[in-house]
Amino acid sequence: MLADYPGKWDMFQEPIPELLNARPPQTHPCKDSTNFGPMLFVGVLSVAKEYHQRAVIRALQTLPSPPSEEVVMKFILGRSRDEKLQRMAETEAELYGDVVFLDIEENMNEGKTYAYFKWVSGMPVGERPRFVMKADSDTFLVLPNVLHTFSHLSCSDSVYWGTSWGSCLDTCYPFYHRGMAYGLSWPLVAWLGSADLPSWATWGMEDARTGAWLGSLPKGEETLKVVDLYVHAGDWDGETIPWDRNTVALHAMKRPEHWTRVASALRDIWEKEGREWRWPLEDMAREPRPFEV
Repeated sequence: MLADYPGKWDMFQEPIPELLNARPPQTHPCKDSTNFGPMLFVGVLSVAKEYHQRAVIRALQTLPSPPSEEVVMKFILGRSRDEKLQRMAETEAELYGDVVFLDIEENMNEGKTYAYFKWVSGMPVGERPRFVMKADSDTFLVLPNVLHTFSHLSCSDSVYWGTSWGSCLDTCYPFYHRGMAYGLSWPLVAWLGSADLPSWATWGMEDARTGAWLGSLPKGEETLKVVDLYVHAGDWDGETIPWDRNTVALHAMKRPEHWTRVASALRDIWEKEGREWRWPLEDMAREPRPFEV
C-alpha cells in the first residue's frame, strides 16, 4: 500500500511484521448499534500543564446536552515528570472524571498515540466505541458535524477518517491524515491493539506513523475506506479553510482567546442559518453526506 518514496521518510515505509501477522481487522466485528458501544470515543491528547486548555475545552467543546450514548470525550495524558503537575492532574481527574492516564511517560512522538489506541482496544464488551478519534488539544471539533459524518459510515468497515489538506503527500508522507484530528473504526483499533509493536514501529511523527501502520494491513484481505474532509478541517487562521456550516474541525488554537473567538464565530454562523447546535441535526435527510475517496 505504501509507495516507494526514497529519503528521510523511509522509516514510515518499512513493513511491520507484527501487524502483517496479526489477526486482520475483519476478524474484529463491530455492529452499528448503541448496544455495541458509543458511536464515537474522542481522545484529546493533552499534557499535565495544559489545565487551562482543558478547562476551555470543557466549556466550549461540548454539545448543550451531550448524547453520552453516542459520544464520549476524555483527555489522554501520560505520566508527567513534574511531580507537582502530576498531582494537580490527578486531582483534576478525580474532580471531573474525564482524564485518562496511560501507563507511559509523557511524550508526543515516542509511542503515546499507539499506547492510546492499545488502551482503547482493551475496553470491555458493551463499552467499545464504534469509532475512535485522536485529537490535538488545540483542535475545536464541531461535534454535530463530526457525528454527522460518522453516522453515514459502518463501523464494520476499515474506516480512516480525517483530512489530508495542507500535507505534502506527494513529497513527504506516503499515506497520511493530519494529526489535528483523525479517527479509526473499531476493527482497525482492535487490530492495532492485538499486536505488540516494537518501539521503532510506534515512534516518529505520530500522524505519519498512524499512516504507516495502515500501510501494513494484510495484503488482499482489507479494503481501507478513506474519509477525507479536505478543506472542511484545518488551521483556524489558514486562508484556505472556509468557516461555514460544513466546517468539521479547526486547529491551532494555542490560547484560550483563540478558542473563544472560534467557538463564538461558528455558533454565530449556525444561528444565522437557523441551525441548532445539537445532535441529531434537525433535518438529517437534507444534510450533505460525508466526504469519501
